Amino acid sequence: MKGSLDSERATKTILVTGASSGIGKAITETLSEAGCSVYATVRKKKDLEALGNLSNVRPIMMDVTKPAQVKRGFPRFVRPGRGSTGWSTTLRS
Repeated sequence: MKGSLDSERATKTILVTGASSGIGKAITETLSEAGCSVYATVRKKKDLEALGNLSNVRPIMMDVTKPAQVKRGFPRFVRPGRGSTGWSTTLRS
């Protein structure tokens, strides 16, 4: 059973917002260590480099309170074949 869980983790793509500190950072680090593919949003450029050093983590500069930044960053996360599902925010034009 463990083998199937490990392979399932490797095929999942997870988006973590607020990944530069607190709970978001802890979640990002835990998922990285578990072998998950993580997209991690940060608001400050200095945090991009720190998160980029973690395995399986792709940091994205995005303030999720700014619709224009979400629209620019969203396509980087949602691409066919990536297994990215469960986006919980409705994007409005």
